[in-house]
Amino acid sequence: MIRYPQCDTTCRRSRKSMGAAVVLCVLLASCSSDDDGTSPLNDDPTTDPDNDDRPGIAIEGLNGTPADQLTSPWLVNMSFFRLDSKTPGTGDGFVELVGYDDDFPVSSHIDFYTPELDTCEISDLSDTGDGGDDRYPDGISGGESLTLNTSSGSWFELPLIEGSIGVYETDNGLPGAFPADLSLSVPGDVFPAIANYPLREPEAPIRILPASDTLTMDDVTTAFTWVPGAQLPGESIDLTAMAFAADGGFIGFPVVCRVVDDGSFALPQEVVEAFGNTEDIIRVRFERVSRRVDFIDGVVFHQRTTVSE
Repeated sequence: MIRYPQCDTTCRRSRKSMGAAVVLCVLLASCSSDDDGTSPLNDDPTTDPDNDDRPGIAIEGLNGTPADQLTSPWLVNMSFFRLDSKTPGTGDGFVELVGYDDDFPVSSHIDFYTPELDTCEISDLSDTGDGGDDRYPDGISGGESLTLNTSSGSWFELPLIEGSIGVYETDNGLPGAFPADLSLSVPGDVFPAIANYPLREPEAPIRILPASDTLTMDDVTTAFTWVPGAQLPGESIDLTAMAFAADGGFIGFPVVCRVVDDGSFALPQEVVEAFGNTEDIIRVRFERVSRRVDFIDGVVFHQRTTVSE
C-alpha cells in the first residue's frame, strides 16, 4: 500500500505487469484545502477562461463556486493505459465507483489527485506487499457493465470484475486508440446513472534521448529529452523506469519521475545514485499522461489516461 501523509488515503494496484502498473488511489477521509478555483465546465479542453487548472491537472465544472464549498457523495475513479507501439492489444481500462458522506468536499479530490511535477519517486522493490488494505472503501454498484460510446454507438463494454461491487476492468482489452468522441456511460443502480462523460487521450510521446530504452550511466547523467507536448491543461510526462534481472525476468518499477511536458528533464542525484547502485537491467519508458477532475451534475470524476511510446 502507498500512503500519503497529508491525507487519510489508500492505494491499491489493480494488477502488476510490465504493461501498466495501474495504481488506483482514493481518499478515505477529508483533507484540508484552501482551493478557491472557479473554472466552469468547458467543452473545449484547450481553453480555460477562469484559469483554474493547476500544473499537471485540468479542473472543470465548478461553475464559479470555490471547490471547498462544493460537496459530493459520488466519485468515478478512472485509469486508462495504452502502449502506442503495440496497439491494438495493450489497452487497459479501470473504473471504480465510490461513495462518500454527503458533505465530502470536491476540493479534497482536487488536492489529492494533483501531481507534484518535476519530482521522482523511488520505490523499494524488496517490499512484497500486495498493495491491499482492508479499509479500502467499498465500491458502489453502477450496473453489470459500463459502456464506452462514440457517436456511432457502443465502442467497448467494460465488465464488472467478478466478485466485486462497482469495480470494472479490462486487461489489454480496449480495441485501440480513443476515438475523438469517446465517452463513458454508467447504467446506474445504487450509483446514479451517467450518460456520455467525455474521455480524452493524450498524444503518444516521442523520445529523443536516451535513444535506447536500456539505460547506461552515461544516459542517467544526461538530461532526458523528448518532443514537447502541446501544453494542454492536465498533461504531463511520466518517465517510468522498469527493472529486469539478468535472465530477463521483470522485477518491478523502481523509479517514476512526473515532469512538466517541456521536452527536457535531468534526473535528480539520488535517482542517478540509485541506478548506479543496482545490478538490475534498467529500462525507461516515456509516457504522456492526462489528469483531470470534473464536477458534473453532483458527481466527481477523476480521469487519468496514459499513452506510452
